[in-house]
Amino acid sequence: MLVPRSESVQRWSITMPRIHANARTTPRIRREIQQAPASISHRELARRYGIHRHTVAKWRKRATVEDKSTRPHRLQTTLTEAQELVIVEVRKLLLLPLDDLLVLARTFLNPNLSRSALDRCLRRHGVSNLRILQKERESLEGSPKSTTRQFKAYAPGFIHIDVKYLPQMPDEEQRRYLFVAIDRATRWVYLAIHEEKSAESATRFLANVLANAPFVVRTVLTDNGKEFTDRFSSAGERQPTGHHPFDQLCREKRITHRLIQPRHPQTNGMVERFNGRIAEILRAERFVSAADLQETLTRYLWAYNHRIPQRVLGHMTPIEKLRWWQTERPDLFVSRVDNVTGLDIYAPVLRYETYLNNHQDWFHRCAHPMKAEPVGKHGYILTIGRYGSYGYEVEPKIGLHLLPQEQGVYRIETIPVPEQPFLNYKVDFQAAMALVPMRATPETDRDLLALNILEYTRVNWELDLRVEMYFPRFIYRLPHGLIQGTGNRVLAQIVRQVSYRLTAKVQDDFHKTIGLDLGKRWRRKRFHAERVRTLTPAPAPDRPDEPEPPAA
Repeated sequence: MLVPRSESVQRWSITMPRIHANARTTPRIRREIQQAPASISHRELARRYGIHRHTVAKWRKRATVEDKSTRPHRLQTTLTEAQELVIVEVRKLLLLPLDDLLVLARTFLNPNLSRSALDRCLRRHGVSNLRILQKERESLEGSPKSTTRQFKAYAPGFIHIDVKYLPQMPDEEQRRYLFVAIDRATRWVYLAIHEEKSAESATRFLANVLANAPFVVRTVLTDNGKEFTDRFSSAGERQPTGHHPFDQLCREKRITHRLIQPRHPQTNGMVERFNGRIAEILRAERFVSAADLQETLTRYLWAYNHRIPQRVLGHMTPIEKLRWWQTERPDLFVSRVDNVTGLDIYAPVLRYETYLNNHQDWFHRCAHPMKAEPVGKHGYILTIGRYGSYGYEVEPKIGLHLLPQEQGVYRIETIPVPEQPFLNYKVDFQAAMALVPMRATPETDRDLLALNILEYTRVNWELDLRVEMYFPRFIYRLPHGLIQGTGNRVLAQIVRQVSYRLTAKVQDDFHKTIGLDLGKRWRRKRFHAERVRTLTPAPAPDRPDEPEPPAA
């Protein structure tokens, strides 16, 4: 169609009507259909142009030859309009990457939100490009473009440590201090709150880092604060003397203690950035007590290490990156990454040992609704339930043997299921549970002291679960990635069931047994089976007594 653009100057431009990509008719055919006399029926026009009569009827009713928009009038999204506005404002304010924003949105707005749905929401509102938002922020603030330098790559064991002031809570007489340690290679973080910003507190914090880190700490980088060094002491020293308690502990553990250059905090920028995340939480939340602040920081620490993938780690979480490094360089580690400091039991060790030794009483209660059949004096057969995907289901049974205590360690091993025919899976469950006596301190356990709990028990878990699954042969016609994903989902469901009954329910049952009802917020440092190591699925071996599996 030719349309004049101006009456004074004859300039012409061609404007094409909007036509759907899969349209069966052209604008010319549509116009002929509209101009056809009423005496010609829909069927006759449909035979003439080779289309359906409903198409003829549609174009006879319209006055134009353009296709209408196929966009739905109402978008089918899991987010409400108010939730989308909150997400957009958080994106503009905090400039969070997509994965970090997804964790916050699932935690506080919509747990069913998918990553693709969040990305579409950001695109609809024009805030999908984080670099453009950062440039707009810099232009508004008038800050020059900074020349950032990448951190040198290191293996696990290079730790950044810093200290941060915490706001004073209503039930506190003075503010406290947050000590933070982060590993350069894996971004694994450990933090603790201390009453004082002193050399003793810094030394004690480093000792706790060494006790909790699964890898060998070789280098520690700190600023020049007096809690870390005597480099700039009142005596006029310009070099560390080596007599500082922090330096003495480093020398004892054969750790190199490095100091940043004066007035160059960017050298320790990795831990400073994490402190910035903590500052954002402190500004966004309102805390009623010191215990409330402690609980929030503990939850965020667990989410950061286990749930927030980072682009610098190849979209892996710090724990996943630790596991990758342990597979590649096991010589750098002193313990398995799957070792998780487990649940806290608010009673002395001897009392909890008495409870565990009487497993005939509590095991059935904690295993419910799973069926637990006793085998011998210390064994049980657990029927976990039915799990599966894509029409393939399994009803796994696991035989567990609860060994008697040996040097303060309880072990659980796999035993064969008696009188059981061939199963389409093999399970090797090896767990160790060490009981560590703990004493409540005023610095970190105020809530316990308020309830007159002076001693409690910390349970350290070590879990090694190996599972080999046999799929029917017809399943292997499907893509390998689909089969592996199906097996991983089935295994994750199994592990989630077993680990919950052996940890959280045991903790709750014991506290109820001694008449101590603490509520959910007291369930500290639960054991979480994040991953299970699986073997490559293999076709089930040929067995003459087994019926042929149905065809796909």
